[in-house]
Amino acid sequence: MKVLLVGSTGVIGGAVADALRGAGHEVVGVSRSSTPAVDLDDPPSVKKLYAAIGPVDAMICAAGTAKFGPMAKSTDELFRVGIVNKLMGQVNLVRFGLDSVKGSFVLTGGLLAHKPWPNTTALAMVNAGLEGFTRAAALELPGRRITCVCPPLVRETAVKLGMGEQGAAAADVAQVYVRALEADSGSTLFVPGFEG
Repeated sequence: MKVLLVGSTGVIGGAVADALRGAGHEVVGVSRSSTPAVDLDDPPSVKKLYAAIGPVDAMICAAGTAKFGPMAKSTDELFRVGIVNKLMGQVNLVRFGLDSVKGSFVLTGGLLAHKPWPNTTALAMVNAGLEGFTRAAALELPGRRITCVCPPLVRETAVKLGMGEQGAAAADVAQVYVRALEADSGSTLFVPGFEG
């Protein structure tokens, strides 16, 4: 399959690119700094991306930004970041990709929708919204699939943040994306061992 991979330079995205290539798929990796580029904050850039790459068999998004913060001190801006970027950015990848993506859409939510931590209200809200969108959009995509993968904290990210070696390895998370791509039907998928 020819797979458009949004966020191909991130921790999860890089691992997904390797896993897809290992499974024999052709990967068209894009990010904010690629050519063509895409910025999930900017809907016209999503439209330009699809115009530039043409038809693909599938689209996987391993990108999206949302912010941590205590609810009592949260600002509209803290919530806006996740709504505009991680939620609407991925919604727009589906909406604007209906003519370009012939098979499967795979989005990235997160386990925080099911098992939130303190200071994660904005992230939990956005992740839950992505799951709701996925379930509803599946009803309007006959002949195609849409799936939302819900990874936990990724070990490589935890190490960079000084949180120790907790969470799932990016390579293990990446295999769930490959499973989502090759599945017979859309659903919400959790990383094995971190189910909600």
